[in-house]
Amino acid sequence: MTLTATPAFGQQQCNTFVIYDPNDTSVNVRTAPNGNVIRGIPNGSKTSVTGEQQGWYKVTFDSRFDDITGFMKKELLWRSTRRYAMDSKDTFVNLRESPEGRVIRQVRNGTPLTVLEGNTNQWAKVRLENGSGTVGYMYNSLIADPSCDSN
Repeated sequence: MTLTATPAFGQQQCNTFVIYDPNDTSVNVRTAPNGNVIRGIPNGSKTSVTGEQQGWYKVTFDSRFDDITGFMKKELLWRSTRRYAMDSKDTFVNLRESPEGRVIRQVRNGTPLTVLEGNTNQWAKVRLENGSGTVGYMYNSLIADPSCDSN
């Protein structure tokens, strides 16, 4: 097994990644690429990436996830440089047609987004960056800021 460090993970760049599977509420950590599942980690959780192998990232989690190290599919992690939907009390965040308006969509924790307009009575106008491009309103406290902090 050859594990190579990716040059992009140098000190100049953030090696904190956010977990996001648009088809599920969690992502499996495995013992090796395509290996046995260690456990599932909820969307929106952060991890440190220490290397890459065959389209998989080697990841490390802190004590909230039992200090595990394992592998996750590369396409299910994105560098923590964008804002994203995050509700620590639920697995979904409501996207509304207007502040306090009708729910037009529920998005999974970890869904990347762009804030288009700032605070409107505690609400922000956002565009989902998950391929749909849907625009709506989300409560400000449910929008997580980008971070290069580990985990």
